[in-house]
Amino acid sequence: MKKICFFVHNINGSGGDTRVAVNIINGLIERIDCQITVITLKDIIKYRKKSFTLNEKVKVISITHDVQSLKKEFMHIQYIINNHFRNNKYDVLVVSGMDFVPLLFLSLPLLRKTKKVAWEHMNFYVGKPYSLIGLGRKIARMLFDRIIVLTERDRENYIRNFTNSNKIIQIYNPIENLDTFSNKYSVESRKILSCGFLVEQKGFDYAISIAKLVLAKHEGWTWEILGDGLLRTQLEEKIRANGLEGRLILRGYADNMLDRYKDYSIFALTSRFEGLGMVLIEALQAGLPSVSFDINAGPDELICDGVNGYLVPAFDVVMYAEKLCELIDSAERRKIFSKCSHRELYKMERNKIINCWIENIICKD
Repeated sequence: MKKICFFVHNINGSGGDTRVAVNIINGLIERIDCQITVITLKDIIKYRKKSFTLNEKVKVISITHDVQSLKKEFMHIQYIINNHFRNNKYDVLVVSGMDFVPLLFLSLPLLRKTKKVAWEHMNFYVGKPYSLIGLGRKIARMLFDRIIVLTERDRENYIRNFTNSNKIIQIYNPIENLDTFSNKYSVESRKILSCGFLVEQKGFDYAISIAKLVLAKHEGWTWEILGDGLLRTQLEEKIRANGLEGRLILRGYADNMLDRYKDYSIFALTSRFEGLGMVLIEALQAGLPSVSFDINAGPDELICDGVNGYLVPAFDVVMYAEKLCELIDSAERRKIFSKCSHRELYKMERNKIINCWIENIICKD
């Protein structure tokens, strides 16, 4: 029996990285003879209930209820982790997120016989070289056995900078129930959708600039953003300043997201960067024609430009607005894009991805 440990940020979180980690962990324990332990840095349930459910066979160990600052509590966290690995041995350790790799540094002498895997959730160019995420990549390059990246583009980024191609494994995030939304696209909807935490990465300031150009030409259309975060007040002020109240709407956190996509006509991703983009995957899964900046990394492996959506040169808000207007003005084009929305998703089907993990990470020496 394989003994596997996953080290994660918050197993009760609501973000895409938590969703994917839970999906992979559940898939492994369903498919192979293994014992899985999850070490979670914190265990906050932010929105009243758990977002994703772990298999009951998985053991969860919480280091602390909350961590206010990784830098301030760095040594204390390392001490707790070190004690755990002194008393518990694993065949495979997966660290979910490059910024958490440095937390394992003092424990590495205790993990000589453990296969160590660093799981990148962003892309190589996110983070400064000597930030935690930058240091995590350096440690993973030198002292870990495998690095998982989410896209082919990011695998090329890593090889270009780290050269050791044998260590870099590309595995997409998994999709469940790919055909759930087939033929359910509503062309009559007059709502554009964006999703994500209200943070700088998600580029909702760009969304405001684009919405000002688009919505002025299209009465009856609205743009809704689902998600919450630190920039909410700032974004609300910009929405008011641009006269977009009631047209560009911050809806706040929403659960049961997979049930909500059917209410919208177009998905808009305005991020500055992504690892892969789980919300874009879900939108395409739901049959939504999608528009995105061509950023590092992910959208170019999900959107085939002019087939199931549009890829716009990074941060060109005028061209982005033009492409949104093209979709709004043509119900027929939206229907065609919707029918082709799954084009790039079959490579991410859950069973294929779990097989990749088993063959390339868990069982491969």
